[in-house]
This record gives sequence, structure tokens and C-alpha cells, in this order.
Amino acid sequence: MVQRFYHYTSIETLFKIINSKKLRFRNLTEMDDPDETQSLEFKNIGKWNFISSWTSLRDELVMFQSYGGLDGVCISLPELPFYTENIVPFEDNPKFDKDNNMILFEKLKLTTGFNYYTNKYNVLFYPNEVQKLDIEYTNEKEKLYPKIITYNGSQYVFSGTKMGKYKDRQWSFQKEVRYTIQVTPFYPELLLKLNPEDPGSAFISGKIEYNPPFSVIDIPVSLEGMEVVFGPKVPDYEYKMSSKEIYDLVPNVKISKSNIRVR
Repeated sequence: MVQRFYHYTSIETLFKIINSKKLRFRNLTEMDDPDETQSLEFKNIGKWNFISSWTSLRDELVMFQSYGGLDGVCISLPELPFYTENIVPFEDNPKFDKDNNMILFEKLKLTTGFNYYTNKYNVLFYPNEVQKLDIEYTNEKEKLYPKIITYNGSQYVFSGTKMGKYKDRQWSFQKEVRYTIQVTPFYPELLLKLNPEDPGSAFISGKIEYNPPFSVIDIPVSLEGMEVVFGPKVPDYEYKMSSKEIYDLVPNVKISKSNIRVR
């Protein structure tokens, strides 16, 4: 059975998603837990992680109150509703001279949308696809502030997947599921510093030295199987008007009103 996850937001944002057919990933620095961007070594290294926050909770009062508002919506989509494509990264990027073998990539399977940012901003996405991450709630300091740089005897290794994976137990009511994107600066000036025996060091220093060249990442998304639950304080006239518009824009969408009773 296909898993479904839920995203609480405003009606305005719902229509932005529907009209653009894209999901917006925000920087980890913009998430509700201000400590998430910290590792054992660095205060703000999570700035290269981008997040779209979802939950396993459907039609939940506290989630409407915290994120969508009681006059907002709860959106549902099947798990990992993203497209992929097989392309050569940086192939259309004029800053990389392929004739001089400045960069050598084979064709890779990437989440659709990544290559736009690769060519425009000189960044690399690894893993190559959007990842699903079930948040683990903990009070263990070594997980909340993980060690992300290790030395394996020959080179330094950056473990970016540890960022954004753990949250303090005070947030456990969210039952959060995240879609995550990890970005690495791949600037020509970093490649000039690259040591073939320790290639990771150049990119680790880039993550420390530079800030991301964008604050959000918009990724194409399939709306097939979408469900929309309108919040308990959405007026009937707005529910009917918005529902009609959504039915016209999204095939096979399921629309309902919240079962939550409030004054």
C-alpha cells in the first residue's frame, strides 16, 4: 500500500503549489527548531540542507493551529511524488570547460529540477534524488549536535545526512516526515583548490566559507492522487468556491472538510 503524508498550509499556498506544480524546499535555518542547523563542529552548517516538512497526521487540530491555521488546508500526496530524469550534470553550464576536461560526469539519474540549479548556480546535489526522512525525536546531545566531519585515514568525509534528522523531544507532537535536499557548492574556484588525494576537503571548506546562492528550491511535483482537507474554520462559501477551482485544475483530486469541531 502506498504511504501518504500530509502538509498543513494556507489556501493561498495550496493554489501556488497547484498552479506551479512545484513544492518549495526551504533552508534548514528557517525550520521551527533554531538548534537544528548546528553540528558538533559548526553553528550554522545546516544552511546547505533544504527541507519540505510533512507529517503522518491527517486532519489534526494541533497541526492546523500550528501551521495551516484553522482556516487553512491539510494537503496529502503519495510518498515521494517527484519526477526523475537521466542527464549529465553541468553539461549546459558555460562556466565549466569540458574541452579541457575541467569536469567529467557521466549521465546520472537526478530529481527533475536539480539541473536548473546546477547550471545556474554551480552547485551539486548529493544524494542525486530527493530523500524521505522520518524525524527521530531525542534528548541525546550527540544526535542533536552530531559530529559531521570525520577522517578515514586518507581523506576527510562530510556526513551531511546527519543534519535535519533529529529533533528535540519537545517537537514530537509533529510526527514529522521530511523531504530533504543536500546541496554542495561546486564553484570553479573550489575545483582549483582540489587535492586529488583528499577531494572532500575543498568542498567541505566551501560549505563552511560560503552561503547558499538561493534561499529556496522549487521542485516539480506530481499532483496525481492529491487530497485536500479544508480546515474547520474555512467558511462554506470559500470551501465551495475553492473546491470548484481545484477540481478544474487537478484531475482525480479528493476534497473534504475537516471533521474537527470548533467554536
